[in-house]
Amino acid sequence: MKKKQGNMASKKLNEISFHRKLLCQVVTFTFFTITLTSCAVTPNKLFIKDISRSFEEGAIISAATRAPVSLDELFADLSSARIVFVGEKHTDPVHHEIQLKVIKELYKTNPDLAVGMEMFDYTYQGVLDQWSDGKLEQEEFLEKTHWYANWRFDFALYKDILDFIKKNKIKLVGLNIPFYIPPRIRVGGYQR
Repeated sequence: MKKKQGNMASKKLNEISFHRKLLCQVVTFTFFTITLTSCAVTPNKLFIKDISRSFEEGAIISAATRAPVSLDELFADLSSARIVFVGEKHTDPVHHEIQLKVIKELYKTNPDLAVGMEMFDYTYQGVLDQWSDGKLEQEEFLEKTHWYANWRFDFALYKDILDFIKKNKIKLVGLNIPFYIPPRIRVGGYQR
């Protein structure tokens, strides 16, 4: 019995280690891809703490090897991941282009992909399902999700991502809590 528990604990630690490595790779990918879009006259060198060498802008650095990897190597690595986080600066269109590229690449190897988005709270899941099923037009989607009341960022920044999701009937998931909850918690807790 103890051996079985030890094997289960070891397996869980390996899973946690894998997910941490994956998260580091995605964050590193996002960071360096963002720098790719800079408009410098001369290429800047980028330095990463605890790595003694520098990298050209746009380089994708593996957290595991601390060495540059190609986009193909990155996507090959990500294709086996259960969860991939891709960050953004909400108002930067290049970040959304990167997100769409990641979604498209992952979709090639996993058509059962689901995409979670923070601008939607879970109470909108029915509307998100209608979008994914192709049952809503853009204006109706914006109205039913209260896009500009809740999120406030220009829909055009996210349009290509959401259109790809709709076209390919990819599951869209609301990741956030309702917007009225954080202010209640700040002033003394949340009572249902």
